[in-house]
Formats: sequence, C-alpha cells, structure tokens
Amino acid sequence: MKEIAIITVALSGIGFEIAKLFAANNINLLIVSRDKEKLIKIKNEFENQYKVDVYILAADLSSDTGTRKIHDVLKSNIILTHLRHIKKVLEQYLYK
Repeated sequence: MKEIAIITVALSGIGFEIAKLFAANNINLLIVSRDKEKLIKIKNEFENQYKVDVYILAADLSSDTGTRKIHDVLKSNIILTHLRHIKKVLEQYLYK
C-alpha cells in the first residue's frame, strides 16, 4: 500500500516545507489549496525531484463547497496513511 500524506495550504511557507519533507521521505502527497495552476506546478516539481506521486485538489477549505470536496476525496479509494495537523508534523520533524 502506498503511503499518502495530505497537506493543506501547500503552496508556500510551512505547508510547502512540510510537503517537501514528506516527499523527500518517499511519501506520496495529496496537496490542497485554492490555486490549481500553482498546485500543478508543485505537483510537477515534486514528481520530478522526489519521484513521488502527487495528487492535487483545488479547494477553498473555508467554504462548504471546499470542505465537501475534501470529504469526497477522503471517502474515495485514496487511502491516507498520514493525516496530520501541521502542529503535529512540526513537533515530529522540526522540534527534535
């Protein structure tokens, strides 16, 4: 079974860096943000650099429509083995 981490707000800052940490550790990603074009750019960059599978979901998680999108993905056949809150990831990787 492939490991897949879901990272929200993955286009810049801490979310982007956390996505890189997972990818560098050979963990596939589902990245979520509002900007589909930037998601595609990061998808291509990570797949080329880290040789992982990157799935994208353009959604505004502050809206009902956006939360429904992510709910539908979580109910789909993608099995997430790493569903983590940013605080938990920071504690694990950055505060050792």
